[in-house]
Amino acid sequence: CPDLRTRGVAALLWVPVTLTAFVFARDVMSCTYLPKMLWASAAVGVGLALWRPRADTAPAALTPFGAAWLAYLLWALASLSWARQPYVGLDRWIALLVPVFGYLLARRSRFWEAEWFWDWFGVSTAVVALIGLLQYAFTDFPWVHTLPGTRAPRTTMGQPNYAGLYFGLALPFLVWRFFAARGRTRVAVAFVCLALGGLFLVATR
Repeated sequence: CPDLRTRGVAALLWVPVTLTAFVFARDVMSCTYLPKMLWASAAVGVGLALWRPRADTAPAALTPFGAAWLAYLLWALASLSWARQPYVGLDRWIALLVPVFGYLLARRSRFWEAEWFWDWFGVSTAVVALIGLLQYAFTDFPWVHTLPGTRAPRTTMGQPNYAGLYFGLALPFLVWRFFAARGRTRVAVAFVCLALGGLFLVATR
């Protein structure tokens, strides 16, 4: 059985990754996309640098799918040499690369084995949902409408469609957490987080 303390420490590496949802910059053209991408890249990169593979983790192997994906990434990178806007293409290329290294970090840390991580993930997602719901319900609510982006409810994502995409991806994990949680407190927290996430996705569409 893996050491619970080691498992908990490893999951800490994923806290900065989940904080990507709260990252934005007001003075750039893409106030949320580029800052979030840079933050996620840095968070995953630091995690890989700090955490060594567990002794019981099987070594990574290059599968046929992995080889095809690697070839595609190399071709996409090479294509920037004749692109009209290479910097725009570069940030899209990074967007393809981050999930690959995120998978490697997940494989090393096995963060999902830490019970507290799912509490954290649920609460952080619920905060994003609550901000969006306040934007939707109250046109003059303090602070929430100062977040950059287009029309409300954009929450911390800068645009309603991005917010919907975020919750479309997060909601299955919140559902799973609700049914997998053990103990009254954790079940109650999971229910509140699921309710807020579901309410945002349904009420604001």
